[in-house]
Amino acid sequence: MTHNTILFKKRNKFLIPQQNNFISGAAVAAFCRNCEGLGYIPSLAFLESFQCLDQYTAELIHNEVIFELKNARGVAKYAPLYPNFPRQVMDATESFLYLNATAHYLTAFLSDITDGAFEIWTPKFATSKRETLRDKIKLEVFELGSEQDLSDIFSQLVTSNTSLSQEDKDAIEWFVQNGDIELTKPIPNKENLAIIGSLLIKNKTPGVELILKGYVKTATDVLRIACAMNGGDVSLATPTKFTTFKRSERRALLGFLESSNGSDEDLARWAGRWIRLAEKLHPGEYRKHFPNTWEAFYRLRSGNLDQSFNSKVESAIKTKNTKVIRHLLSSRPGDFARRLDKVVRDSQDTELLIDAWKKVADKVSTPVLLQVKEHFYNRMKPSTDRVFFPKGNIAKVQCIPNTLPDLQFQNCLSVANICSNVLSNRFSQLPNLGKIYINPELKNYLLPFSQRSASSGLRRLVRGSKVAIEGGKNVVRFFIHWKDGEGRTDLDLSACLYDGDWNKSEDIAYYNLRDNKFGAFHSGDITSAPNGAAEYIDIDLSKVVKSGSRYVIMMVNSFTGQTFNTIPEISAGWQLRNKSQSGEVFESKTVVDRFDITSTSKQLMPLIIDAVDRCVIWCDAAITINGRYSNNVASNKNAIGILGKAFTHINKPNCYDLFMLHSSRGVLVSSKELADTIFDVNEGIKPTDLEIIASQFMQ
Repeated sequence: MTHNTILFKKRNKFLIPQQNNFISGAAVAAFCRNCEGLGYIPSLAFLESFQCLDQYTAELIHNEVIFELKNARGVAKYAPLYPNFPRQVMDATESFLYLNATAHYLTAFLSDITDGAFEIWTPKFATSKRETLRDKIKLEVFELGSEQDLSDIFSQLVTSNTSLSQEDKDAIEWFVQNGDIELTKPIPNKENLAIIGSLLIKNKTPGVELILKGYVKTATDVLRIACAMNGGDVSLATPTKFTTFKRSERRALLGFLESSNGSDEDLARWAGRWIRLAEKLHPGEYRKHFPNTWEAFYRLRSGNLDQSFNSKVESAIKTKNTKVIRHLLSSRPGDFARRLDKVVRDSQDTELLIDAWKKVADKVSTPVLLQVKEHFYNRMKPSTDRVFFPKGNIAKVQCIPNTLPDLQFQNCLSVANICSNVLSNRFSQLPNLGKIYINPELKNYLLPFSQRSASSGLRRLVRGSKVAIEGGKNVVRFFIHWKDGEGRTDLDLSACLYDGDWNKSEDIAYYNLRDNKFGAFHSGDITSAPNGAAEYIDIDLSKVVKSGSRYVIMMVNSFTGQTFNTIPEISAGWQLRNKSQSGEVFESKTVVDRFDITSTSKQLMPLIIDAVDRCVIWCDAAITINGRYSNNVASNKNAIGILGKAFTHINKPNCYDLFMLHSSRGVLVSSKELADTIFDVNEGIKPTDLEIIASQFMQ
């Protein structure tokens, strides 16, 4: 990762040296042509600086920019099994497709049982000349960046009020390794504090104890940092296997423990993990330096820690002691918020609890208030399913039947209104935004509460967001590119079609390469990719609608059983064009989305296309494999359909509602031309500006 990788991914900008030289107009024109071929064009400000470079520096910048643009679009010279796709598959006889597949699978089997001694057979075809792509492509403009942009990105990542993606963590690591780190603002998210703290400690940053002083406040903060240092789950949803720490690292962690507050309760909550961590920290060696910490670990092993807060709350809930529940939870507003639904529905004195909630709601973080507000507003609506995004690093979404008992309408409304009032008052204290324009389309974009397992890609979207498809173009082309990992790696690209009631229509997969009714064609199954491979699927959206179907689910399966994160290279995405046979099979300028697949799963649902509403629903969701004999979409059709339906009916806080809460900071206007502050899909504050939203509008 470089500074320009960060700038381009986060701001669509590049930082280049400021010089007073001059390169030829031909060199500038060549640079622009190369960018246009990838679907981009530089801004005027960028070109003005670029043409003032010397020839050597201009070549370096040219190569760096083109590398980033190619990576963003997923450019890879990997050929599908049928290189003249889709026409080659359209025109082939069933026997031709069947014999090729049989020979390919048989030799793959022989290769496996001979430990690779038998060569896998693949058909060889000459590549035919293709019709020139004549689609009108809207080029993406990239801008000239600055050092201030980099500084702002770091500040926004650090002050983000939600968990960070792996891409964000990589960016923070670059900042830690390549610049002087100055923490002057609060770090509201504990997981992010753990990431930053672990990087500072592992990189032996001078004065790390002083830098983190005031940030690391509890023993659980220290536990998260230790997990981060071992590459574990900082959300603490899953245990971490601790390894040996360096002496300097042990001293730092024990020092933070010594100065932390309420360690008994934190140790009791995660007792098993603390015992395992203590075996690596050796607190007895530092008994004289950190006596309180040594005594706390002694009490932990002796089982003499005070009863935990959660135990007291659970006991009160079990006995339905409303006064004790109110007293305990009022002292911990965050816990109150997370338990609010249960205690309200189980309480014999609901008004007492809602009144207690009203008194402490202003002490609850903005992200939690937003989720509580949305939850109680939607509690008033009938729903057959509940959708969960569990903690942890696996993007596994859970969908279960909604068995929650009903709550009185007025109670739900009271709780939701309390949250809205607190948020409006909180935001009104922030700096004035002047005249504000908010695009109603932002209702389709969800807020970034948890990005810890989000995929890195061309567009940074939150799971469940709905993005409009460009009008007039009907052919969607899914793609995956990959290389073998340890041993033969067989990945499968599939498309599952459903009607509007979520009844299965058809699968387009390695076992069904074409269906003319849907205008759907598969480029052929490749079972090994030592030098890289590609699979494609074309879907004609107008034919999908005409057939009576509606939803098209993109699926990626690891047939040979490797988890995606162990495969050295795997990316996927989709293109959009007017005609399927025009242009090359992979045309970078037609790529709408491209993303890396790094999930620790073996089956992924990247997205759903709603052919009727002409939108894409971003999922990035792992699915537990149910297939007994093979990992394909046919053996997992029930789970795919249930999860697909859940994503189309998801109810989570959205960008529009958040920005409307901020409208108290100015005056709403009806057009962008009149506005000082713009919240829009394509300009101003955009739903893809995740770190800006999380740090500046969810604080």
